[in-house]
Amino acid sequence: MTKQFIEPQLIKSEILDELDSLVGQLKNLSAYKPQPFHIQEAAMDARLADFLELAEQDYIKGWTDCEEGIRHAEGKPQAYNAGYADCYDYENQGGI
Repeated sequence: MTKQFIEPQLIKSEILDELDSLVGQLKNLSAYKPQPFHIQEAAMDARLADFLELAEQDYIKGWTDCEEGIRHAEGKPQAYNAGYADCYDYENQGGI
């Protein structure tokens, strides 16, 4: 197999202009466009509210289980454990 030298040729200006335009379009495209901060903050606030509501439910469940004498099981969420422990402390202090 022999190597051949290929004489360089000039690229037509119309093709260069079209290529430049296409590159510009590609630069303007983005798979991810950041949302304005206030939209991101609103989404974060909504998720935080959901998280807090679930944590509150876990805490209440832990407290209720303690009151009802249900034995504490391992592997429960932290909020559940906190509710159970707070109820336990409350009851051992005489239900102040």
